[in-house]
Amino acid sequence: MTRSFKATVQARIAADAGFRDALLQEVIDAILEGDCETGNAILRDFIGIGLVPPQQDL
Repeated sequence: MTRSFKATVQARIAADAGFRDALLQEVIDAILEGDCETGNAILRDFIGIGLVPPQQDL
């Protein structure tokens, strides 16, 4: 993601409650479906950190 795109997304997160809710739902759905990498990527844009550690193959 380019810096300007990321700034645009973060500005919209701050300004648009509906967008914020939809983005958070995408995070939850991705993590519940086992796609922690995508969930973390979205979450980093949402709040600046990822919460779910990446899964390791055993």
